[in-house]
Amino acid sequence: MRTELGRRAPLYVLVFVLSLVGFLSAHAQATVWVDDCAGVGTGTQGNPYCKVQTAICNIKTTGGTINVFPGTYLEAIRVPANVTIISTDGPTVTTLNATGKPCPAADFCALGTQATCSAVYFGSAAGTTSRLEGIRITNTGGGIENAADFSKIGAGITVFDSSPTITRNEIVGNTIVSPTYKLYYGGGIYVNGSNHTVPCRPVITKNLVQGNVIDPPAGSITSQSIAVGAGIYIGFNASALITGNTIKANRAGTVTTLNQFSNGAGVEIVSRVTVVETKVSGNLITGNFVADAGGGLSMSEYIPPIGPIEPSRAMIDNNVFDTNSGDDGGAIDLNETVAKLYNNTIHNNTARDSGGGVYFGAPVTASNVSEFVNNLVTSNQSTGTGGGGGFFVEPLSEPIVRFSDLWGNTPVNVGGAKTDANYIGLNGVISVDPLYVNRNAVPPNYR
Repeated sequence: MRTELGRRAPLYVLVFVLSLVGFLSAHAQATVWVDDCAGVGTGTQGNPYCKVQTAICNIKTTGGTINVFPGTYLEAIRVPANVTIISTDGPTVTTLNATGKPCPAADFCALGTQATCSAVYFGSAAGTTSRLEGIRITNTGGGIENAADFSKIGAGITVFDSSPTITRNEIVGNTIVSPTYKLYYGGGIYVNGSNHTVPCRPVITKNLVQGNVIDPPAGSITSQSIAVGAGIYIGFNASALITGNTIKANRAGTVTTLNQFSNGAGVEIVSRVTVVETKVSGNLITGNFVADAGGGLSMSEYIPPIGPIEPSRAMIDNNVFDTNSGDDGGAIDLNETVAKLYNNTIHNNTARDSGGGVYFGAPVTASNVSEFVNNLVTSNQSTGTGGGGGFFVEPLSEPIVRFSDLWGNTPVNVGGAKTDANYIGLNGVISVDPLYVNRNAVPPNYR
C-alpha cells in the first residue's frame, strides 16, 4: 500500500503552451486524395498527393475531406478546422507512423523545429469540426516536449483546446521517450485545454487503443518521474466523450524502477470541469498494467500551484473492466474525486497490494467522495498484504456504495478500513453469483 506522499506526487500542475492558430474562414469544401507515393501529386483520385500533410496544407482554407488510400505514411500531421481525414479501406491497411518525424509548423505546410511530435496534433485551430477516421496511428519515442514543466505528452494523438471526432482508428504501439524529461502524459491520446470553464470536448469513439507504453527512467527522492495515462489522459481543463472503445494492454511504469510514480494505465482522468463532465461509457478496458495505481482507470485530483486541491469529475458507466492489474486498484483507483460510477462490470482484476477491483483513497476534503451504484464487482483478487479483493477502503474514505454486487473476491470482498459488513446487506448491496453467460469465453460474455 502506497503512502499518501506517493499518492499525492505533484502530477497535475501540468500547464503547457502550444502554438495557437486562429480559425480560418470557410469556403467551398474540397475533396482530395492521398497515396503513399514518392512524387508530389495534385490531389485528384488519379494523381493523389503523396503526404497527408500536403493535402492538409492545400485545403486548410477551404476545409474538406482527405481520402487516404492504403499504405504506410511516414509523417506527423497537424490538423486545422473543417478537415475530415478518412481512410478508404480502414486501419488494418492504412498506417500513419510518426516515429522520428518532426512536428508540422503552425501554418500547416512547413516543418517545425521540434524533432519529435505527436503522430496527430489537433490544436486550437482544429475547433469542433475536424475528424480522424479509420487509420492506424503509431509512434515510437514520440510526443510533444513541454519545456515549461519538463514533460512530454501524447505520442499518438494530442488534442489541445479543440474538440475533434476520433473514431474507428487503431491507436497502437505509441511510446514516449525523452533524453531530458521524466514526466510522461498520455501515451495513446492526450487531451487538455487552457480554460476549464470553456473546456475542449473531443469525441473518442469506437477506437482500439492498445499496447501504448509510458515508462520514464528513474527519478530521485526529491523529484519523482511520472507516468500517467498510457492509453488515454484527460487533463484538468478538458472534458471528453469516450465511448465504445477497446482500451487494451497499455502499460504505465515498471515496478522495479526507483522513484517512479504511475497512474491510469488504461485511462487517467484529472478533469475538474463542472460545465460538462467527461463521460466514459460502453468501453472494454482490459489487460492494462500499471506499476502503481489504477490498472484500468485512475481518477486523480488537480493540484494547483496555489489554492485548494480540486476533485476530478466524470461519469463512468456501462464499461467492462477485466484482467487489469496494478499495485493498488487493479481495475480502478479513486483519489480525490466526485466521479459517478454506474452499471459497470469489474471482473477478474488483480492488485499486487490492495484493492483488486477498486481502491478508494482518502480525500483531503471529506465531501469529495465517489458514487458507486449498480456495479458488479466479482472474482477480483488482492495478492499482497493490503487485502481487499473487491474493495480496499482507506481510513477517512466514505464512498457512496449502493445497489451493487460484491461476490467471489479474494481474500475477502472488502479490506482496509472497512469490512464486508459495512456494505453487504446495506443500501441494496448484495453478495451473489451474477451468473454470467460465460465468464471464461474468449472474449468473455458478462451478460
